[in-house]
Amino acid sequence: PIYDTLWLQWPIWVCSPCQVNESEYFEFYKSTFKAYDTPASFSHFALEGQVQFRSVLFVPATLPFELSRNMFDESSHGIKLYVKRVFINDRFEDLLPRWLTFIRGVVDSEDLPLNVGREILQKSRMLSIINKRLVRKCLDMFNEIAAKDDGTPEGEYAKFWSNFGKYLKVGIVEEPDYKDELAGLCRFWSTKSGDQYTSLADYVGRMQANQTQIFYVTGDGKQAAAMSPVLEKLRALDYEVRAWFCPSFLALLSPPLIRVAPLSTSYQVLYMTEPLD
Repeated sequence: PIYDTLWLQWPIWVCSPCQVNESEYFEFYKSTFKAYDTPASFSHFALEGQVQFRSVLFVPATLPFELSRNMFDESSHGIKLYVKRVFINDRFEDLLPRWLTFIRGVVDSEDLPLNVGREILQKSRMLSIINKRLVRKCLDMFNEIAAKDDGTPEGEYAKFWSNFGKYLKVGIVEEPDYKDELAGLCRFWSTKSGDQYTSLADYVGRMQANQTQIFYVTGDGKQAAAMSPVLEKLRALDYEVRAWFCPSFLALLSPPLIRVAPLSTSYQVLYMTEPLD
């Protein structure tokens, strides 16, 4: 008899990470998610204990095509759910919060029933555990990319921010538990950053002695913000002012404090609407 080969890709997530090389991860990503780019980062891990599952997650290097039209497109099936190596579905939106819609990956549970449905999954305490671990791994990958930030527009993190910064901004609004960490991953223009974007940690590093407030203005763009009359006195005092162009950043003001890692110091965020007295 003549047999046709229907599937060549092997389930790399069941292997130990030391058994899989980088090129095999890349090939798995491209073939499984019909992608043409090489992922910016990936994470292969397992959780054992009360809840057991294995997972491989990928951060795309470019924005997936379906998300270019709608950033929360329902046809974007980023996470494939398996139970004991049996594919179940790629439409379980609750595995990851919607601000991580762009993440691609596989989750293979040892505990969920093979007939798991949306209602069973939503009621399961395992979902919360899986969700939190996946979010933690995603943040770890983002921080790894940010660690390579060279401050140039061509840098790896600049490309990540250009593609996915809008999702992190949504995360600031929708995930209060991760607000401070996500704020540290955000990039902004400031009165001392020139044509480059800068991070919150870099801003804090340039703060004046005894400065406890982070000043910011809003505007329709960098040029409009730079012409704001509230900047005159602040510039004269050599204070750096951040410019935020996205309404979602206003979530940082509820409450108006932000903790900056790794200093673990809280600063008041002060929205400048009038010139400084």
